[in-house]
Amino acid sequence: MVIRLLARFFASWETSSILRVGGFLGAIWFHLIRVRRGVAEHAVARAFPEKSPAEVRAIVKRNFQHLMTSLLESLAYVAYPEARLRSLIKIEGVEAAVSEPRAKGRGIVAISAHIGNFEMCTDACGLLYDFPMIIVARLPKGGFARAMLDAFRMRNSRMEVFEPKGSGPKVLECFRTKQSVLAFVIDQNLRRGRGVFVPFLGELANTTTGFASLLRKSGAAFCVVQMYRENDGTHRLRVTPVPPSDHPNMRVGMLNDTLTMSNHIQSFVREHPEQWFWVHRRWKARPETGDLVRTDAGLERFGQGRVTAALINATPAALLSPQTTEAIRRLRDAGVAIVHDAQGLDASSALIADSSAPDLLEQADRFLEKVVSLQEAVER
Repeated sequence: MVIRLLARFFASWETSSILRVGGFLGAIWFHLIRVRRGVAEHAVARAFPEKSPAEVRAIVKRNFQHLMTSLLESLAYVAYPEARLRSLIKIEGVEAAVSEPRAKGRGIVAISAHIGNFEMCTDACGLLYDFPMIIVARLPKGGFARAMLDAFRMRNSRMEVFEPKGSGPKVLECFRTKQSVLAFVIDQNLRRGRGVFVPFLGELANTTTGFASLLRKSGAAFCVVQMYRENDGTHRLRVTPVPPSDHPNMRVGMLNDTLTMSNHIQSFVREHPEQWFWVHRRWKARPETGDLVRTDAGLERFGQGRVTAALINATPAALLSPQTTEAIRRLRDAGVAIVHDAQGLDASSALIADSSAPDLLEQADRFLEKVVSLQEAVER
């Protein structure tokens, strides 16, 4: 009841008023309350080492103002008429990334982050386009957060929220029967033993691969969503199709997709740093020696260097054979370094194979499976 009353109250305000009051409340948070200010400033300084302390503080202040504005907007959203939503939220790319795949019977895995007013915009996207939406998240037991979630669900009855445990089969069923859109954020910290470490804003961050597993099990379409607030208070969402990795090893493909999406999200944050959720301890989990790390430079074992394959006897004839060409492609696409000298390599942790061996492709596949299986053992 309280949420509904607050929603009607804030929905009567002009957007400029919400921006002004949200900015005022955010400034109070920054200057007087200071809860999580130190966490945010440390994270921004680490992500943008080129910025001065004054510039870091300015970003954090604008971030707190953005978060308070988002709270007021989210309350107002519950009571906004549809016409106002359509003028407030502009969405680009939905036809190619979502509507066309759904018309062909496919579900959608839409990746984004805690940037912009992600809660309001995600819910509104399904409402404005009449898409069945899915979110996988831990449900709050009560309090203000649960009341807000219930208000959102009353506003958009086509939004389903599943608890993480046991959500996989439910999501796959929604893909199959409703061509639902799974909205998945990948910028939350995971405890070590889950996901894979990939670079994010200059540091390794443990990142979920769950979305990539669902993608392969379902044959769903894949897209990334950038969302941010413009200076005038309107919101812009850009939905872009992304081809998933075509690597034949499913686990390798999942690692590649996780890196790709982390790079997309990272670029969004760098464009609008004041609108990301800096108060979250994104880098809390730290890699330990031997953990698998996927970077743009390649596949690594933390503290032990690149995962490497030595293809010896690399004669021109051997390198031009279809089998060798495909083996090299699979290894390189997985981020494995290719060398032609086995000197200094440990045969127990690197692939050492004759380039002209008739079973080279099988050796490469077994090697990759061994590498990713070690990571799966850590995750379990």
